[in-house]
Amino acid sequence: AERAVFEHDEAGNDVRSVAVPVRDHTGHVVAALGVTVPATRAVEAFGPLVRQAAEQLSQRLGYQGGQSDQSGEGDQHHEHGEYRHRD
Repeated sequence: AERAVFEHDEAGNDVRSVAVPVRDHTGHVVAALGVTVPATRAVEAFGPLVRQAAEQLSQRLGYQGGQSDQSGEGDQHHEHGEYRHRD
């Protein structure tokens, strides 16, 4: 399953976001698909939908990886003022 990255008011702008990588036929990440909502909404509810959409887009780009289990295991959450760059 692809990991989702959640951001909770990281920039102090009263929004929350979730993003998931999109892969091409070689398995390389070529984009990210994400959703941003007001901080008053539970962005975690969008995680499975964003994962599913990113998986479908990846498949259209020829990615043959496994189906996402939608469990959210391994997701990363970032709180206000906390930023971690992942390679």
